[in-house]
Amino acid sequence: MPNNAPRLNVSRRVFLRSLGIAAGTCATLPLIGPAAAQVHAPALPSATALPQRQQLTIAMLLPQSGMVPLLGPSLLDGLRLAVASSATPIQVLPIAYGSTPREAHQQAEELIAQGQADVIVAAMSRHEAAALAPLLEQHATPLIVSDVGANMLYSKQQHPFIFRSSLNHWRSAWALGQWAAANLGQRALIASSFYDSGYDTIYAFWSGFEQAGGQRPALVVTNRPDRPGVADALAAIQQERPDVVFGAYSGRHALEFTSAYAASNTARSFPLLGSSFLADHTLGFPQAAALGIRSAHSWVSDLPTPTSQTFTSSFHTQFGYRANAFAALGYDTGKLVLAALDQAGDQRGLAFRDALAGAAADGVRGQITFDPVTLDVRSPIYLRQVQPGGAGAAHPAIADLTTLAANPLAIPAGARGGWKNAYLVV
Repeated sequence: MPNNAPRLNVSRRVFLRSLGIAAGTCATLPLIGPAAAQVHAPALPSATALPQRQQLTIAMLLPQSGMVPLLGPSLLDGLRLAVASSATPIQVLPIAYGSTPREAHQQAEELIAQGQADVIVAAMSRHEAAALAPLLEQHATPLIVSDVGANMLYSKQQHPFIFRSSLNHWRSAWALGQWAAANLGQRALIASSFYDSGYDTIYAFWSGFEQAGGQRPALVVTNRPDRPGVADALAAIQQERPDVVFGAYSGRHALEFTSAYAASNTARSFPLLGSSFLADHTLGFPQAAALGIRSAHSWVSDLPTPTSQTFTSSFHTQFGYRANAFAALGYDTGKLVLAALDQAGDQRGLAFRDALAGAAADGVRGQITFDPVTLDVRSPIYLRQVQPGGAGAAHPAIADLTTLAANPLAIPAGARGGWKNAYLVV
């Protein structure tokens, strides 16, 4: 029988080393890989090379991600596209920090202490961001953590100068679990790679599934150093014969899992749901193995709204590659900064922080705001389904799960996987 909790005996560093992407190695990687470099390769200055401040200065701390090489460039390009429409002069200062939480923390400390920015946008760990709170308050500098949103927010991580503009990854899984139990059946199995299991996605999905009347799902963790493949997941599906399968995979593990699932006569007879990134490798490609997979995400590539359609077209025209979830996140973060700028005018520091707390914007993903208490972003959550598209597979929205995502979920008690790294950065 599969385990009902991810009791993992291998450390994250050992696992990443087995993939050839341990944190120490990631720090030496270029910002984007060789294939993507033909598309876009921005040169990121070091903190010591920062020019003089202009009317509004946004510093961006960007990772050199081994898992998702385009993460940093996409965030940057999305934000640049958003602020290009501002009537107020805005300077964007992109700074690469490597891939480890310590590197991000050190760069942020130096940036805050030097007073080089009016607001900082950082793709970094929420745990490390919380440690910067005293310095941020001392210098009256707002920090916006721009991340996937894989970890729930603890009260000790909340601070008046720390905002979070995320893709709401765990909220998507929470909503999808509720929808699945209400629409597909009462028995589920969760299959997850070791890499994806250390965050709150699994807890959120099975909590949502139980919330809507389902049984506690079975869980099998694959892609471990001692058992690197997905065969255990297929065997568990054959044994459990659940009403629905939830796959928590990203990157090449997602491609491996979806391909194996589609090739298995037994597995493919059960509906497959996925976390936000399970089928994103299919976008723009005729990946038949993923057709029909449903997932929940705050990002839909072809959302039929004027803002989304204009963004997608303008992004491709200006930067030469297809917009992704991280580009959308950067754009929406930039729009929130512009909304705060409209309210604050020439004021900075505490006044700008207050304006940011009340900011609302019409983003790529729909209406976005910050929760007035937690300062965590609120955005729509969509149910998507992989379907054939004109230039390859597409992920149109087939339902709105925002109401389900807004239901309260208690912070998990007891031991958990709990990676402190920012998800998909390393």
